[in-house]
Amino acid sequence: PSLGIVGLENWMNCRVAFEKSKTLDPGSEDMIVPIAIFAQDENEKLTINRTEYYLIHCFDKIYSNKLSNSPTWKDWSTLIKEFDDKCLLAFDGKLNLHKYQSEFIALNDLYRNMKIDFENKK
Repeated sequence: PSLGIVGLENWMNCRVAFEKSKTLDPGSEDMIVPIAIFAQDENEKLTINRTEYYLIHCFDKIYSNKLSNSPTWKDWSTLIKEFDDKCLLAFDGKLNLHKYQSEFIALNDLYRNMKIDFENKK
C-alpha cells in the first residue's frame, strides 16, 4: 500500500514489467523483479504458491501473450518453476539461496533477453 499500487495490472506493471516502475515512492524505480511469490494459508504459513500465476501467466498477459513467443520464454518458465521450490525452502530456513547464484544470474539474463526480444519486435 505504501507504493500506491492497487490491482493486479498495476502491480504487474510496477513489479514485473520491463518499463520503470511508477509508484508513490520514487525509490521504487529500482525494485527488482520477484523470483518467487507465495501467500499465507489460514494458518499463516507460506504454502500457497502464486509464482507461476504471476511470473509466467500474468507476465505474458501484460504483454498481450507475446512474451511466450520469445526464444527465451521456455527457459524462463522452466527455471521459474524449478526455482520457486528452493525459494520456499529458503523462506522456511531450510535452504541457503546464496548457493544458487548461477540460477539468479540465469534468471536475470533470461529476463534481460526477453526484454530485448520484445523491444526489438515493437
